[in-house]
Parts: sequence; structure tokens; C-alpha cells
Amino acid sequence: MTVFLLLLVLLCVIGAEVKKENEFFEDYASLEKSNAIKGIFVVMVFFSHAKAYMHLTDANSEYYLGLQTYLAQMIVVPFLFFSGYGIMQSVMKKGTNYIKKIPTNRLLKVLLHFDIAVLLFVGLNLIIKREMTLSKVLWSLIGWESIGNSNWYILAILIAYAATFIAFIIFRKNHYLAAVVTTVLVVLAILFISKHRPGYYYNTMLTYCFGLWYALFKDKIDKICMKNEVIWLGVIGICGAVYYLVHKNFLQSIWYYELWACMFMMLLLLFSMKISINNGILQFFGNHVFSIYILQRLPMDFINAHYNVPKIPYIFLVTSFIVTLIIALIFDFAMKKLDGIIFRTAKKS
Repeated sequence: MTVFLLLLVLLCVIGAEVKKENEFFEDYASLEKSNAIKGIFVVMVFFSHAKAYMHLTDANSEYYLGLQTYLAQMIVVPFLFFSGYGIMQSVMKKGTNYIKKIPTNRLLKVLLHFDIAVLLFVGLNLIIKREMTLSKVLWSLIGWESIGNSNWYILAILIAYAATFIAFIIFRKNHYLAAVVTTVLVVLAILFISKHRPGYYYNTMLTYCFGLWYALFKDKIDKICMKNEVIWLGVIGICGAVYYLVHKNFLQSIWYYELWACMFMMLLLLFSMKISINNGILQFFGNHVFSIYILQRLPMDFINAHYNVPKIPYIFLVTSFIVTLIIALIFDFAMKKLDGIIFRTAKKS
């Protein structure tokens, strides 16, 4: 498995750039570069999910397993952060009109696409004869339960979008107050979910709010960090120290874990100011994050139901990855057509 991790590292090196002394990439958080970063981590998510089927014990997987165990939920942090960051950037540029469209363009679209994916899993479960109850299927439609699909991220992002809409539609002229209210609502959601669901459902949710706040203060942050390399390194040192302290104690409290996730993302952003990892393949993965993330268990479960995966781990990995990319492309093409019909009709009516 470590070989595949090295291939991912090699892919990251392709097209990578490093700025000269006292020069920085001002576009480090742009849509293009954020998609490349998300592309890296969606592959990491794929590896993590595939690992559960493969039961890796060989020495060649030791380094990957160590990294995967260390990173844990950090591999999903960029998705949540850039969702919050992107929404805040859009709110600042487009104003009230954008806020009013959040229920349709964000909430409803994500939920519609997710529910269609859930129905695909219902079909798969019927084929492989996996038991499921009507109640579980219904709860799975909002991400509260799972019928074999990845679900917690969708629940988290739907809550985050709903909180954002409520806060910003009320305090639309005060972005800072709206961000405060959004954060409070997300914290309340975390407290509620923590009483009913495992930690991975909620332990990185605050990184969405961190994305909102980062967008609000980005200009000030850039002005400080990009003044020169001494200051940039100093900020990295401070964030690194905080990262070390919270990571050391992350098992003691959910809030340590949330802060660890935010510091992980902050360090990633700081390094992105100086080192650009960006190429067409990573952008491709990043442009199809949702479908790759949601659909990857379809081929995994199908292969697992028909073959002894631990005996063919790397055939399983490569086959699942290729099939995931194919069905992700088909799914996204179909969703684009469906969105054009449904939301165009909604605009006219």
C-alpha cells in the first residue's frame, strides 16, 4: 500500500512550484488550487476506505498504515474548510442574492444528488443481498444512517449550510455577526450529534466555520504572512506549536480534536503560500470530489461480495479506483443534466 502512497506523492510533485525568497503565491486558496488540494485528499479517503476491505498486514504497507492512523479524520478537513471558505467568498462578492439561493443551490442540490446515490446503494444491496430496513433507508437519505454508503460528511455539510443560511439571512448586512451565529449553531449541532453518533460524525465540523472566518480575515492574514519569509516562518512556528499541543491532547476532548483539525488546515494553507501543488490530474479529482467520495463504496462492496478481497488486495484497489472514476463521471454528467431540468424549471416557476 505504501507504493500507492508514493505514487500519490509523485503525482503531487508533477507541476509543483516553489516561490523564491520573500515571494508567495497569492492565489493559494483559489478555486483551481483548492481543487488540487481536495484532489489529493479524496484519493487519501479512497485509500482509507479501501483499507478496511483489504486487511493489510504486509510490511510494505507499514508506512501508509502509520500515516493513515496518524491523520485519521484530517483527510476530510480540506473539504469542509473550502466549503465554508467558498460560501463566505461568494457571500462577500454576491451579497443577499447569493444568500437567498443557498437553500436551493447548496442544500437542495447536495441532498438531491446524495439521495440519488443512496438509491444506487439500495439497488446494490438488493443485488448482493445485504439486509436493510425501511427505517434505515429513510434515515440514510439525510445522512443520519448508512446502508453501506459514506454518510456522515453529507449530514455535517447539510447542517453547516442550513446554519449558514439562517445566520446570514438574518444578519445579511453584518458578515462577522452572521459568522458568529453560524459558528454557534454548528457548535450546538456538534453537542447534539455527539450524544447520538460516533465521533467521526462531528469531530471536524468546526473546520467549515474556520473556512468562513478565514475568508473574512484572509486579506489581513496574507498581509502579515506574506510580508517576508521570517514572519511567514514565525507564523508557521506559532501554529506548529499550537498544533503540537492540541494534537497531544486530542483524545481528551472533542474541542481539542476540532482545534487540531483547524491547525492542520492552517498549516496546509501556510505551506500553500510558498509551495504550489497543482496539476490537471489533481484538479480532475478535485472537480469530482462529491461523486468520488460518495460512490467509491459501490465497486468496493460489489467486489467484496463476490471475491476474497484479502487475497487480491491490490487488484481490488486498482479495479475499485478505475470503476469509481468511471461511475463518478457518469454520475456527474447525469446530475448536471438533471440540475439543468429541475433548477431551470424552478427559476421559471
